[in-house]
Amino acid sequence: MKRLLVLLGSCLLGGCSSLGVYPYQQPSLATPYQAETIFTLRGGYSEKKLSEDHYFVTFNGNSEVPRKAAEDFALMRGARLCQAAGFDYFKMLSGTIYTDRVVMNGIPSSSPRAVAEIQCSHEAAGNGQSVSEFIAKTEASYPLMYHPNRRPKT
Repeated sequence: MKRLLVLLGSCLLGGCSSLGVYPYQQPSLATPYQAETIFTLRGGYSEKKLSEDHYFVTFNGNSEVPRKAAEDFALMRGARLCQAAGFDYFKMLSGTIYTDRVVMNGIPSSSPRAVAEIQCSHEAAGNGQSVSEFIAKTEASYPLMYHPNRRPKT
């Protein structure tokens, strides 16, 4: 019995020591890249199709989400919409990041909201970006926020 408790304790401690720290590690309550619905209490992305190659996208994060991540996730949603429509490139026509300040239980916090107007295209014109390159770069930059149940390989 004593050996079993020692073995169990060692396994628990070993598991804790293997957590590691990764760049842009998602805090447990941060809004991941997900669709925003009435059931997602932590926010997420939403979009409005303006035409076949034109979208308005929004990403609402909570106070655990960095402003840059909110902007990248709004752009990634636009890139994914362009990709699904058969386009290879996209560009942001306009966009901004708002920060909503709230006070809960006397503690101030801020939640980023990124909005972007996205134009899809078949050619890299102006400041257009490759859809596949942007998606790959963003997924690699936020491994735990984009894939909340998967840790990156070290």
